[in-house]
Amino acid sequence: MSDPITPEAANMANKIGHLFLNEKKLHRVFEEEKFVTSKNKIFHRLVDWMKANPSDSKHFPGLLRFIDLRTMVIDDLVTAFWPLKLIDGNDLLDIVYEQMQKGDPLDPNNRAALGEQKAVVIRSHAINGNGAESIIIDLECIYLLNCLEMELSDGDWSYWIEVSDDNVNWTRIIDYSDYICRSVQRLYFKERAIRYIRIHGIAPTNVIFKISQLEAYYTKEPVSFDRKTKIVIPDENVALAENNAIVIQGYNSAGTLNAMLNGNTLDGSFTYHGIGKDPIIVQLPQPYLIDTMILCLNAKATCTYTIEVSTDKKKWKRVSREKTGNSWQHARFERQPVVFIKITGTYSTDLLLTCRHIDCHADTRP
Repeated sequence: MSDPITPEAANMANKIGHLFLNEKKLHRVFEEEKFVTSKNKIFHRLVDWMKANPSDSKHFPGLLRFIDLRTMVIDDLVTAFWPLKLIDGNDLLDIVYEQMQKGDPLDPNNRAALGEQKAVVIRSHAINGNGAESIIIDLECIYLLNCLEMELSDGDWSYWIEVSDDNVNWTRIIDYSDYICRSVQRLYFKERAIRYIRIHGIAPTNVIFKISQLEAYYTKEPVSFDRKTKIVIPDENVALAENNAIVIQGYNSAGTLNAMLNGNTLDGSFTYHGIGKDPIIVQLPQPYLIDTMILCLNAKATCTYTIEVSTDKKKWKRVSREKTGNSWQHARFERQPVVFIKITGTYSTDLLLTCRHIDCHADTRP
């Protein structure tokens, strides 16, 4: 597959393409353009120049330092250099090592976007239980990435994601096989050179697993996540409708949707359930590592309640002992993965458990 190239990169490649440009002028092209790139066309144009100018071999390592070799496919490097011994192997390894130590992303603002409209299904596969099918996306060149944002089709899903730079060796960066996920997934991982993304739906079975939007990019924004599970540790509230959380059980005040998740405690909206009836259940779009919850209950009624959490809506764990109170209520508990939150009123002076607001996050203060 041909390597996509921007107009700026094409211009750069054309300049390098003048095989008899002397080393000083070529060096000036790189410096003036301030263009550090791993685009294959530019790399191969430089290799062609090196082949045509063997007498300048002492300058080859310096010129190669302008190109980010960390994101090049190994086969390309070997095929380009080894047959003609264009550069000493130790020099090449030194360049790659220096770039790895430097650790700067090739292009922090580069976004590999797939799917122009969220309503358009761009990829799908059948979940048939044998694990043979997956969605494989080719970004068509290698990017340095540490974040994926993906929108799942309607419904609850479990999945895992693997990435590769050569479509042969794969590394699993996200494994939500044991979690129920929905809507927009915001996923973070240690930066990697990536060209291929493989997404595999696990559950439910005998249906079509679909994604309608995917963006892959590099972010410098500090986001905490567990190094082993890659589950985000949020220092801000994730139980918000704008973050794709929803109320899946309970009643909302007239004219509102997901009332307790709108982030506004002053608009008079609320979510409630009758004492002795089905409790309020909130679903987050993906697992988060949570240890703190804050509720804003009805200030005019005294109620007794419990809080439970779950990752699959089957096994529930109580994280707050039965409490009695009103208005603002705080709960601290052991940090753990949370997808579902169940709030159950067992007593109330007005026969309702009313919640105006919920805040779920991790207390990351030292």
